[in-house]
Amino acid sequence: MALQLGALRDALREAGASDELARKASEEVAGYEHRFSGIEQKIEALDRKMDQRFAAVDAKMDQRFAAVDAKMDQRFAAVDAKMDQRFALIDQRFAVVNTRFAEAHGRINLLTWMVTFNLALTALVLGKLFGVIG
Repeated sequence: MALQLGALRDALREAGASDELARKASEEVAGYEHRFSGIEQKIEALDRKMDQRFAAVDAKMDQRFAAVDAKMDQRFAAVDAKMDQRFALIDQRFAVVNTRFAEAHGRINLLTWMVTFNLALTALVLGKLFGVIG
């Protein structure tokens, strides 16, 4: 005997359907119910498989992004080290230039004092020579 829905069969009998028609209709609806139940189980199984596959893809993507992140960190560290070396060389060059400017500034100050003393001495000699200074 096939699977039947008793409540449906009884309702069809009360509605005036013959026992045979009520039994067949009930069996047919029960068959569809069984098929829908099977389809639901298959959909749930597919849903679980998809969740597993997405989780696997997500894990692989996380690994790949972590690897790319690590490589980029290494490359940036290498570039940072090179930049630090180059800036250190530039700082050394500026230190040499600063020393030279300091030396030049000292020489200019010395020359300024020498010219000022020379002008004062020349003015004094000329003043005595022309009798402006007594």
